[in-house]
Amino acid sequence: FVVGLNLGVMGIFYGTLLSSFFLAVGLAARILWQVGVVCSLPLLKKMVKIGLPLAPAGLADAAFQSTDKYFLNHIFAAGAVGQYALGGRVASLLHAFLTAPFAQIWVVRRLETLKQPGQREAFAGILTYFLMLLVTAGLTVVLFAPELFRLVASQDYAPAVAVVPLLVLAFIMLAINMHFEIGLYHAKQTKWLMGVSLLCALINVPVSYLLIVQWGILGAGTAVLLIYTLRTAITGWLSCAVCHVPLEFEWRRVGAILAMAGLCAGVAHLLLGVGISWAAAATKMGLLGLFLGSIVVTGIMSAEERRTLLSLFKQSPRVSVS
Repeated sequence: FVVGLNLGVMGIFYGTLLSSFFLAVGLAARILWQVGVVCSLPLLKKMVKIGLPLAPAGLADAAFQSTDKYFLNHIFAAGAVGQYALGGRVASLLHAFLTAPFAQIWVVRRLETLKQPGQREAFAGILTYFLMLLVTAGLTVVLFAPELFRLVASQDYAPAVAVVPLLVLAFIMLAINMHFEIGLYHAKQTKWLMGVSLLCALINVPVSYLLIVQWGILGAGTAVLLIYTLRTAITGWLSCAVCHVPLEFEWRRVGAILAMAGLCAGVAHLLLGVGISWAAAATKMGLLGLFLGSIVVTGIMSAEERRTLLSLFKQSPRVSVS
């Protein structure tokens, strides 16, 4: 559609529409073939009661995601929107390839096991391991953003490198927020999710405007990070207040992981800036290795976890090269 029929932007729309249509029809046919067409009115009423508040919440989230781009285009120009959108696209790789697949399993399993004894501590550790992986991937994206932008875009998009750390941290906060939302789902109080989404969307309008006027795309990224942090804080507080089952979260270990990653990213920025060279790439690899080593050597990982990790390395197959 884009190249062959020369439809441009509309070709992207048509292609996405058709692929989604065939995916939906194929999955629906498979499901209906297996389970048939049945309807339970009592279950339907419960599902509508829980799911209905999520519709305006989704609209508020969509408005939130468009506010920064609207102000950038209105105050500056389309070029600023393109730079910011590319930075957001790179940062959103974390959500697309890590958080979203993990959430499809995590939310269901946590809802199933929330009341089981001894599961809260185990799942808190699992969440910490996932966040450790997410922060490692995020640090990698932040460190090698200049090289990645050089590969996929022209020099005109170089200013977008500066906004990547802010948006990466925002997506990490979004992953933490996903954990606290489970408490509201478990209590069947999705109306609070709607309220949080509407509140954040309203607060985001003046915050985005003021910061974008002051700092451009950096202001837009800062606004997103601030709103996601506020959303996580409000959702966590509501989850503790509404859900009678406490949600365990390892604040100390997660905070230490984020602090170490921020330190490595800051050192890379001070020493290397946005320069691209083999020496810079080697330094970044060293900082990434230093970050991973600090997790293992320091108290972030317990002695038992270090022994488990060491045993996994010992059990891994060795390849001999003749």
